[in-house]
Amino acid sequence: MVMTTRREFLRAMGIIGAATAAGAGTLSMLGCDSGKVKANGNGKGETEKEPVFNPWVDGNTEVLMSTFLGNEFRRFYGKGDVNKLSIKSKFRLGCAQSTVGSRTKSFCGAGWTGQPTVYMENGKLMLVLGAYDHHLRKFEAEGLKVWKYKNDDIMKGGGSVYIDTTAPENDRIILLQGSRLGNGNSVRGSKVIPSFRAVSYRTGKEIWKFNVPLSVCYSRDNDSSPLYLGDGMIFNAVESGFGFFFSSKVSEAEMLDGIKQPKVLGKVKLYDDSDAVKHGNNIVVEASPARLGDRVFIASGAGHIYGVDIKKMEIDFDLYVGSDIDGSTVVTKDNKILCTIEKQYVPGRGGVMKLNPAKPADESVEWYFPTKNTNVAEWAGGIIGTVCINDEYNLNNDFPAVWATLSIDGNLYVGSQHELSGETTLDMLNKKKYSVPKLLAKIYVGPSISTPIFTSGNKIVAATYNGLHLVQMEFVRGKTGDGDTAKNAAGVEFGVKLKKT
Repeated sequence: MVMTTRREFLRAMGIIGAATAAGAGTLSMLGCDSGKVKANGNGKGETEKEPVFNPWVDGNTEVLMSTFLGNEFRRFYGKGDVNKLSIKSKFRLGCAQSTVGSRTKSFCGAGWTGQPTVYMENGKLMLVLGAYDHHLRKFEAEGLKVWKYKNDDIMKGGGSVYIDTTAPENDRIILLQGSRLGNGNSVRGSKVIPSFRAVSYRTGKEIWKFNVPLSVCYSRDNDSSPLYLGDGMIFNAVESGFGFFFSSKVSEAEMLDGIKQPKVLGKVKLYDDSDAVKHGNNIVVEASPARLGDRVFIASGAGHIYGVDIKKMEIDFDLYVGSDIDGSTVVTKDNKILCTIEKQYVPGRGGVMKLNPAKPADESVEWYFPTKNTNVAEWAGGIIGTVCINDEYNLNNDFPAVWATLSIDGNLYVGSQHELSGETTLDMLNKKKYSVPKLLAKIYVGPSISTPIFTSGNKIVAATYNGLHLVQMEFVRGKTGDGDTAKNAAGVEFGVKLKKT
């Protein structure tokens, strides 16, 4: 069963998303003034229809947000419009220590990416979130805790969830969560580092944990958000540079290395041996995979965009870009791939790239949009987060298909997915020239390593080093926007204006 885009995600929900304040150690839910949304149901006079199987419902619980950026395409951010950002509820997540290299540091709150999975259970909105205090929590949106699961270390990445209909009732809804390697463990000195785990949504009890293998990489963490592929299969990438296909069936987990582990169906190596030399063993895979048909696409910190054939469990697409990459691949409605490039290990500039995966990798680049080189904290430029697109918020194609990204240079950029500016630019390696897409608008919001999101009201929520911003994106007919124009599906030309609200 392939994951689908459900138009009624987050119904009856007065929340557009979650923001974490790592320094304060609290989770804040952001309210949206969009009015009440009615839940699905049969009204008076309607003909009762046969129920349709929903792979995201089990008993009294429906999964509303199953993974980082909402769906297998990494392009769904929730339903509802936002008139202002305000705190609806909050509670303290706390702090804990984690070892980074030879130093032990204190971390508070939740973080990068730190997105909860979302559920409707018995009419109540529920969330599950991994935090820096080493705990995975299930709680009501109003802040009432249901359970806590103790992990061995901080959890940075967003979790994922799926339903195993073959499992016992209490274990059917399964949370997948990565973490750092565990205090007291060492990358090369510890045989078992179980930094990828499965936990029961209903009970908070551990189902299995996976021993992340050693490689030439300096890390055995797990930041990536896994994908449930259906047909009894999960795909997950670990930081040591491998992608694994696991059985999704609880019944097939078995004891190995002294712990209960999931059944491994296949494995792909997400780096070349030469990459470790170029990057000083920094071949970490932190991005999350996206699915396009029978392929999974994932960015590797070794400097590659990979495509993996699901049926063969083999790499069939490999575009080398050279840079470290933290942002996840995004699949557009026209079956293309967008990815973001950091300015690291490369002589040129980072930016946003669009690929046509139907072509050989070396011929797949349709355009490249570079950003400015700027030194902020440990970053030298480019884009660290994931690009967002309006495909799920432009259902009738009334407006142009656009992308938006935050950058280390401090700008929020909005550009056309399809139309080119007529200009060309060198790539991040300063070797090839690529077309540049039309830039429709930009606004300074401050340097950021975060991923912006669209809302149903053509607004963009942008988290930066300068704070959290709500930006109105107005589509205006003709050439009265802040930059170039682009056409919708009917050929009507629009400009874009951006304004902080």
